[in-house]
Amino acid sequence: MGLSKKERELLLKKYCGVINADDAIDPRHYFYNKRKQKKQYRKVFQLCRQVADTLHMVINEGDPLLEGLSVVEVLPAPDSHRLLVIVSLDPAVQVESASDIEQIMNCLQAHQPRLRAEIARSINRRKTPTLTFEMARLA
Repeated sequence: MGLSKKERELLLKKYCGVINADDAIDPRHYFYNKRKQKKQYRKVFQLCRQVADTLHMVINEGDPLLEGLSVVEVLPAPDSHRLLVIVSLDPAVQVESASDIEQIMNCLQAHQPRLRAEIARSINRRKTPTLTFEMARLA
C-alpha cells in the first residue's frame, strides 16, 4: 500500500538532510520515453490529414453557399473520435454580415452526414469521427 503525501514527507525528512526537487519521484515518470508518446499521436494526425484531403475535394459540392469554402486545418478535438475542421472563405466571396457566416455554418452542419459518408469511404476505420466546424479568423 502506498504512503500518503504527509507520511512520505516525514519519511524523507527522517532519512534526508536536504530534500531536492527530484526526491521521491517515480522512476517510471523520471525516465519516461517522450518519443514513445509521439508515436501514438502520429496515427491521429495521419487521420486528420486524410480527412482534410477528403473534405478539400468534396466540401464545395452540393450547395451554392459552400462554394467559397476551403479547409484550412483538421485537428483532433480532444481525440480522433471528434475532429475540429477549420474552414475559411475565399477572399473573392463577399460576406455582408455575421448572419451570412452563421448561415454558412448552419449549412455545413446540415451537410455533415454527407461529408461524414465521404470520409467513411476514404478512410479505413470502424467508426467515422464526428465533425465540428469552425470559421477561421481573418487577419
